[in-house]
Amino acid sequence: DSVKVTFLIEAMARNENVSANDNDLDSFIFMEALRSNKDPKALFEEYKSGGHMPLIHMSIVENKLIDKIFDESLNKKG
Repeated sequence: DSVKVTFLIEAMARNENVSANDNDLDSFIFMEALRSNKDPKALFEEYKSGGHMPLIHMSIVENKLIDKIFDESLNKKG
């Protein structure tokens, strides 16, 4: 169930002190704007007015959490 997975990721992120900040959101939107050949400010407004910001925030947190777990796993093996 996707709701359970969302709660699990949120709990794991809190435990691992992983979060998304304004710089992370800016970077995400900038990269998406480059990929879609759109103005970053216009894309931000599009995401904001469409109610997509919480999903983007969660996606960033999820990616950062996976990166952290992966990096820690590699460091334990090395």
